[in-house]
Amino acid sequence: MIKTFSPSMLHFTKIPSLLFWIRLSKMIILLFFSFYFLLIALNNILDYQANFQFVQHILLMDSIDKVSPLHSRAWKSPNFHGFVYTLLIGWEAICGLVLFLGTAALFKNLFRSKEEFQQAKRWGSIGLFLGLCGWLFFFILGGGEWFQMWRSTSFNALPQAFRMAILILLFLSFFIQTEPE
Repeated sequence: MIKTFSPSMLHFTKIPSLLFWIRLSKMIILLFFSFYFLLIALNNILDYQANFQFVQHILLMDSIDKVSPLHSRAWKSPNFHGFVYTLLIGWEAICGLVLFLGTAALFKNLFRSKEEFQQAKRWGSIGLFLGLCGWLFFFILGGGEWFQMWRSTSFNALPQAFRMAILILLFLSFFIQTEPE
């Protein structure tokens, strides 16, 4: 006799709980943010000159309208350009490492109690906070407003900075929420 398929034949009891999937999603997305920051740090090291020139043009303000009275804000020291770029790469690497530590802490506590998993979010929350502050400080405040990056047609990273700041903020608001029981 051939059995016909019926939904009762599926064993949905083997599918992990919603709590598991919420925790797993937080862990995986945090890992992706970690990889993102580590990758941009690595890219800035491996393709140092291309990305350094971008930073240099922003600090020199040489790609915005020459009649702007704000040109007095430009930083002309090549040594200071190198310092700012090194600081930027350091921030990216630190964010990536802290986020990776946060991912490891979540993985370690994936099947533990609600309180333990919530406590394990500490490093992830710090990493996301650092990432958000960096995008706001380096790109939106510093590059965007102080150095008027938004006025440049060639060297304007504000759309990317805004996108990353929003992505981090949205994920941070999801990440810090306590999971349902």
